[in-house]
Amino acid sequence: MNTTITEILIHPLKGRGGLVAIASLVMDNKIYLGGIGVYTKLSGGYRLTFPTRSLKTNPRRISEEREVNIYYPINKEFGLMIEASIIEEYERLINSSIVRESIDKDNKDEDLHTK
Repeated sequence: MNTTITEILIHPLKGRGGLVAIASLVMDNKIYLGGIGVYTKLSGGYRLTFPTRSLKTNPRRISEEREVNIYYPINKEFGLMIEASIIEEYERLINSSIVRESIDKDNKDEDLHTK
């Protein structure tokens, strides 16, 4: 079974610690995956981060926490497909004058639906 990205949603942000956008996508018109961070790399280009959650390993000690992945691609080929699709759409959006103006207006732009 081939999986297809049927929709991508990009919310551009002013650069904050390298975070330049939050992305979401829909797979096969069946599942929504949100909260994907788009970060700039120091060496150029972009990288994605997938949602995690901090969980206390010991309820009596606040300092004992660990990060748990909410979801992530488990197959390199699939992960590269997601990465390429999101980065391509992000670059297309930031190169449009409408999005650049939106980013300049203190991130008060609405989410931009694509695909």
